[in-house]
Amino acid sequence: MKRYIQKSLLWLFFTLFILFSSFAQLEITGKITDEHGKPVHFANVRVPGSFDGSSSDSLGKFLFVTNRSLPLTLIASHLNYRADTLVLSRESACKSIFFKLRELPSHRLQEVVVSVSAFSVGSVHTRTALKAMDIYTNPSGNGDLGMGMRQIPGLQDVGDREGFFVRGGDAAETVVVIDGVRVSNFFGQSNPDNPARSRFPAGLFSGMSLVTGGFGVSDGGALSGLLKLNLSGASPSFWNVGISPLFVNGGGGWQSRSGKIYLEQQLSYTNSAYVALFLKPEFRLNGTNCSVASVSRVYWQSAEKDVVKALFMYNREEQGSFHLSPDAPDRTVYRGDDNYVFGMFNWLRRFTPYSSLEFSGGYSFNDSRLGESFREKSLFDNSLHNHYLQAHVKMQHNLPGIRYVYGLDYLYSKVDLSFIYKQRPLNLKVRLPELAAYAEVSSPAWHNGFISAGLRTEYSPGHAMQWLPRISLTQKIFPRHTITFDTGLYAAFGDYLRYGVEPEKREKVAQYNLTYEWRPGNFQILRLQVYDKEYRRLHFLSDAGQVLHTGKGYARGVDFFWKGGGLIKNMEHWVSYSFTDAQRTLFFSSLQEQPGFVARHTGSLVLKYWWSRLSSLFNVSFTYRSGMKYHNPNLRNGSYMNEETPSNLNMSASYNYPFKRGRVNGVLVLSAHNLFNSNPTYGYRYSQSPQNGVYNAVRITSPYKQFYMVALFLNIGVDRRNEIMNTNLKINNR
Repeated sequence: MKRYIQKSLLWLFFTLFILFSSFAQLEITGKITDEHGKPVHFANVRVPGSFDGSSSDSLGKFLFVTNRSLPLTLIASHLNYRADTLVLSRESACKSIFFKLRELPSHRLQEVVVSVSAFSVGSVHTRTALKAMDIYTNPSGNGDLGMGMRQIPGLQDVGDREGFFVRGGDAAETVVVIDGVRVSNFFGQSNPDNPARSRFPAGLFSGMSLVTGGFGVSDGGALSGLLKLNLSGASPSFWNVGISPLFVNGGGGWQSRSGKIYLEQQLSYTNSAYVALFLKPEFRLNGTNCSVASVSRVYWQSAEKDVVKALFMYNREEQGSFHLSPDAPDRTVYRGDDNYVFGMFNWLRRFTPYSSLEFSGGYSFNDSRLGESFREKSLFDNSLHNHYLQAHVKMQHNLPGIRYVYGLDYLYSKVDLSFIYKQRPLNLKVRLPELAAYAEVSSPAWHNGFISAGLRTEYSPGHAMQWLPRISLTQKIFPRHTITFDTGLYAAFGDYLRYGVEPEKREKVAQYNLTYEWRPGNFQILRLQVYDKEYRRLHFLSDAGQVLHTGKGYARGVDFFWKGGGLIKNMEHWVSYSFTDAQRTLFFSSLQEQPGFVARHTGSLVLKYWWSRLSSLFNVSFTYRSGMKYHNPNLRNGSYMNEETPSNLNMSASYNYPFKRGRVNGVLVLSAHNLFNSNPTYGYRYSQSPQNGVYNAVRITSPYKQFYMVALFLNIGVDRRNEIMNTNLKINNR
C-alpha cells in the first residue's frame, strides 16, 4: 500500500510538471504604490483561478511569468489597502503595469486566520479571517491566547487544563509553530486544576493560522491541530506602558532611518495577589505568585531579497497555594518554580520573484519543579528538564500554473523527568532525534478547481520510518462559494511525559475533512465542515502493567462558524457551534470510551457594539458546553469513564474606551468574567487508596466565580488603539 501511494504521488508530480511547463509563458512586470506615490511592499499580485503571481519588493516592484493567454485579469491586494483589479488585453501592456492602492478608511488589524483545510489552496477558499484582538480581548479569554481561541469551532473548553484540544484530540496533539520553529512548552505554569496562560504576548505576531482539520506536509509532530504564528515586522519607534492590578509592563521599539533595522524590548511583571480577592473559600494562595518576563525582537531587511527575524524570551514563574487534597485530612501546600528560555531566528531569501528559501532555527530550555506537601511531609515531587533544538529548511517555487514546496526538518529533544510519589521514585530519560523530509505540489487541475498533493517522511533511530501522504481538492462552485475535501496521514509520539512513558512507536491518525464555505463580503464568512479522524497505535496501560501501542479510536463531528456584521448598525457578531462524537483507548483503559476532555456539544456567541456618541466599544460573549466524562472509582459499572459532569453556561463582558492626549494614545479596558456566577464542575480528584472501602473525592472547579479586571494601555509614537480595540467598526478619535 505504501509503495502504491509513493508511485501514485510521483506519477502525479511528473504529469503536472510536464503538463504545465509545456505552455507558452508571458512575463508580467509592474509597480504598486499608495495614493501618495509611496511604494507598497509585500503586496500580492495574482491571476485569479491560478497560483501565478508574486509579491512586491521594498520598491513596490513585482515580476512573474504565467502561461495564461490574453485577455488577463490581475488582482493586487494588501492587508491595509483596498484591492485593485486590472484587465490586460495587449502583450505590450504587460511590461508597464501600475497599481495605485487606496488605504482602508479605518485601521485594520493583521489577520488571524483559522484554516479549515489541509493546504489553504487559493488562500481565500479555505480560511476564516479574524482580527488578532478578537482572540486576545475576547471577554471569555481574559486576554489570553489559549483561552480566547477556545471559542473557535472545533476546540474544546477544558476548564482545568491549558492547551488546544482540537476535535476529540488531547492538547499534546496540537503543535505551535513560529515561522517554522516548533515551540515546546508554549504555556506557562499554574496552580493545580487551573489552566496556565500562554507565555507569548499578542503583540509579537502579525499573523496566525489555526488549523483545526488537516495541514500541509511542511509541518509535522501533530495529530489534530496546528497553530502557525508569524513574527511581526518593523514598526515606527515607540514607547509603551500597561498598568493593571494584576500586571505592569513596558518597553519600546526603535527603527533605523532607513527602515531596514528594527529592535524591540518588552518587560513585564505579574503578581496574583489581586486574584485572592475573588477566590472561592476552598482556594487560598500561599506565598509569592508572580512571574517576570523579558522579550527581545529583531527585524532586519536587506534591500529586496533578504529578511531576517529573531526572537529571544526569558520567563520565570513562582506559584504557591493551599488546596484541598483527597489524600490528606487538611489543606496541602503546593509550590512550583519554572524557568523558561526560548530563542529563534528566521531567514527568508528571495532568489527571484517566484523562488525563495526559508531557513529557521530554534532552541528552548525549560526547568520546572512542582511539589505538594502536607505538614512538611512530601506527597509528590516532580522535576523536569527539557532541551529542544531544531532546524527548518523550506524551498518554494511558483512556476507558471504550478507551485512546488520541499524541505527538511531536524529536531532533537532531551528530556530528564524525575517524579517522586509517596517515596517511590520514577526517572525517565529521553534522547530523541528526528529527521523529516517533505515535498508538495499545488496546481489548478480543472475549471475553478485546485489540487494539492504532498508526502512527508519522518525517521528517528530505533523507530520505523513513517510515510505520510496528504492531498486536498478544492472546487469553486459559485463566485463566493467553495467546497474543499482533504485527507492525509499524521503521526506523533504523543504525550509520553504526562504518564512518564518512554516513546516506542508513533501514534497515527487518518483525517478526512469536507468543507463548505460562503463569503458574501470582505468581513462576512459562513463555514460548515464535516470531519472524521481515525486513530491507531494509541498507547495504554494493560492489566499486567505493560505499556502497549495497539489502542484505537475515532473522532467525528460537525463544525459551524458564522462571523460578520451589519445586521444591526455598528454591531459585529461571531457564532460558532461544534458537535463531537469521540471514543478512544485511554491510557488507563483498554476500552474505547469518550475522553474526559471532550464535550459532545459546544457553542459560543460574541457580540461587539461601537457606540460612537461615547466613543466606546462594548463586548459580550456567551459560551456553552455539555457535560464531560470522568472516572469515579467508587462505581463499578464496567466502563472506566463512568460519570459525567453537568453542562455549563457562561457570560462575560468588557468595555473599551480609546483616547488621545497630545502624542499619548491610550485605551482603558474594563472586563468582567462569569457574570452568570456559574460554578462549573470539571471532574473530581480521588484518593489513591480507599478508606473503609470508599475513595475520598475533591471537586475540580474554577478557583473563582467572578473576576473583574481594569487595565490602562499607553503608547507614545504609534497609535495602537485600534489593535487593542479589536474591531472592524469605525473608530473615531476623541
